[in-house]
Amino acid sequence: AGMKVRVLGNYNAAGNTIMATGLVVLEAAQAQISADGQPYAVNTIAFILNICSYQSPFAIQDFRAWWTNGNGNPPGGRTMQDHHEMCSYGKVSFTPSNNIVVGPITLPCSGTGTLGAWNAT
Repeated sequence: AGMKVRVLGNYNAAGNTIMATGLVVLEAAQAQISADGQPYAVNTIAFILNICSYQSPFAIQDFRAWWTNGNGNPPGGRTMQDHHEMCSYGKVSFTPSNNIVVGPITLPCSGTGTLGAWNAT
């Protein structure tokens, strides 16, 4: 079962946003393991994007060093891999082979895709 939390902060109805100032844990999450007893594998693709005139502040090697271990960044709570594995008490696996970083990818300010026209400005 998932964790239940209360979000503290100010709600902006006009923008349908909340500026969170804190979290209160109401009910702790219950540990779960996969059917075979192995950690759940998280699979992601992170895209570094340059859109219109916006240039990503991340070089791909720097982002990879923040995303997973083994990229010049030792284990110890400083990467997304460490975050997933430490916060799940080893129940989640976030490995470099299953969580890749690609880019930079340059996109124009507008275009037309299979779902219609889009605009990034």
